[in-house]
Amino acid sequence: MNKLKNIIEIWRWAIVLFWVSLLSFMATGSATYNALSTAHTLSYFLVIASFVCIMGLPIYYAITARRRIIFTFLTVLLFNAVGSILMYFYFKKSLKVNS
Repeated sequence: MNKLKNIIEIWRWAIVLFWVSLLSFMATGSATYNALSTAHTLSYFLVIASFVCIMGLPIYYAITARRRIIFTFLTVLLFNAVGSILMYFYFKKSLKVNS
């Protein structure tokens, strides 16, 4: 059970990182200065890394918990990041119920 809680925590911080990096990517989008251009490029790579993380964590959680693997895979496949966020709240609620 402790391993599942750790996955949920990592997943939560990956979602936060995704939104923060996405907002910083948009905020520095029309940058003409070198410093802001560099920040835009770094936030671009951070968006990609956090997106890959939030796409993989629901599937890893479902395999580790041995529940709803096909449902999780299809939700993440069809709805991408939004599906991952929905699955986060679904699994977090089911983890509280089972505790």
